[in-house]
Amino acid sequence: MPLYEGLGSGGEKTAVVLDLGEAFTKCGFAGETGPRCIIPSEIKKPDVSKPVKVVQYNINTEELYSYLKEFIHMLYFR
Repeated sequence: MPLYEGLGSGGEKTAVVLDLGEAFTKCGFAGETGPRCIIPSEIKKPDVSKPVKVVQYNINTEELYSYLKEFIHMLYFR
């Protein structure tokens, strides 16, 4: 079920808010009192047995970009 279901009437657009934390990510919409969901900030890679943390400071920029891209894709299209 998409997060945006039931929001917005007509042409009204609502900003999506993502708070990427080291352990958890909070997702919601601007103007709401709290997050719609709180999920672990990790992705599952097929070549690694354990989940990989999205927010890591000891990796190169390309790898971080890849992790963030996959994580945001999972959020929007799961």
